[in-house]
Amino acid sequence: MERLHGQLRESLHALVTSEDWQQALAVAAHFHDYSFANSQLIWSQAVSRGFHPSRVAGYRTWQKLERQVRRGERGLAILAPVIRKIEVTDSEEERRVVGFRVVHVFDLSQTEGEPLPEARITLVEGDLPAQWGKVTELISGAGFSLQVADVERLGEANGITDWRKREVVVRAGLPGAQRFKTAVHELAHISLHEPNSQGRPNCRGIVEVEAESVTFMICVALGVNTTGYSLPYVASWSGGDLDKVTATADRVIRCAHQVLTDLEGDRRLEHDGSRTITTNRQASEEVSPPTADTPEAGRVAVGKAEEALRAAVAFYQDQLVQDDQARAFLKERGINNESVDRWQLGYAPASWDSLVKTLRSEGISDEIILETGLAGRARTGRLYDRMRGRVVFPIHDAGGSPRGFAGRLISGDGPKYLNSPETPLYKKSKLLYGLHLCGPSSQP
Repeated sequence: MERLHGQLRESLHALVTSEDWQQALAVAAHFHDYSFANSQLIWSQAVSRGFHPSRVAGYRTWQKLERQVRRGERGLAILAPVIRKIEVTDSEEERRVVGFRVVHVFDLSQTEGEPLPEARITLVEGDLPAQWGKVTELISGAGFSLQVADVERLGEANGITDWRKREVVVRAGLPGAQRFKTAVHELAHISLHEPNSQGRPNCRGIVEVEAESVTFMICVALGVNTTGYSLPYVASWSGGDLDKVTATADRVIRCAHQVLTDLEGDRRLEHDGSRTITTNRQASEEVSPPTADTPEAGRVAVGKAEEALRAAVAFYQDQLVQDDQARAFLKERGINNESVDRWQLGYAPASWDSLVKTLRSEGISDEIILETGLAGRARTGRLYDRMRGRVVFPIHDAGGSPRGFAGRLISGDGPKYLNSPETPLYKKSKLLYGLHLCGPSSQP
């Protein structure tokens, strides 16, 4: 990941030092990076007037760019900070925000004059990569629905993340490889830019630099060449300032590494032909318990898998008892101890391998730990806990046996929601959460 980020910086340097790009970036430097709140104000006002905003600036900025706001156009109101010098001590002063005032800006479509030099961005050509299905799973696992459609609310964008509706929309008319790149870009936004989350940049430019940098690194690692799109995109949003790209390195590398780890971990499981649970491929397609006709080796393996899942439930429950932050998180949301016990809620600590170590100490093999989706395998070969820093919800079959888990992040970076990957015992389309509590003997 560090090598890929270095490659991104070197490529950007070569791009932004070219003559055409210098001219385009000089123009881009005149445009202000609006906060998330002001971006929302601009968008809502523009849409209510029947257009989608593109490039927005003040009246005098447009004049400097040899464009004039058309007569009769109404500005878009935003809040600008009022900054004043405040005396801190007898000899020191600080510049502080003491309030806000309303100012008006105008969209490019409200102006006329000389055309602006544009940085050319090339769509990614090619077929839809094989990892499309897994990327869509990661989006849905984070609590978002994915819609591939040519809808009006996209405006000029290829994709959007709607935080209120918990929905990602990707333009349907794009080439397959571009559609994949756009979905990864929106997945990066989901992972890094939850509104009001800790660490989320206030600057829209940095937000886009982070998302597309993650996208570039993931796509390069997967063999999808997005250079013609990602480099101009990052260069535009950073204004050609490579220090902005460098400043995002830690968050970008962590996010890209996590996504690639999830993708690679599932590919390892899919292609590992030595697993005992899936020796009988046809039997593994069903989630029903093994019958008397199941081969002895298969029954033993399934039994071990169920033992591992039950041990994980017990481990997570024990960790919840010990963690004050996780219990406070549930209490703030009105979840009492009775509900915690009834639904067997637990907590996955932020440690990389605390569950793996516990399961190993109970005699459960690495093969079974991987098979049940409780852990993934890093490129180094080391196993890591799939759930970390999350309140955990066990998912049971109709008979009450645990089959998988859903986790809700309580702090730090990463997808807000994360589900276990599908395994021979856990098929999402075959299970209904809470069904095991709806039998005749269960309490209402």
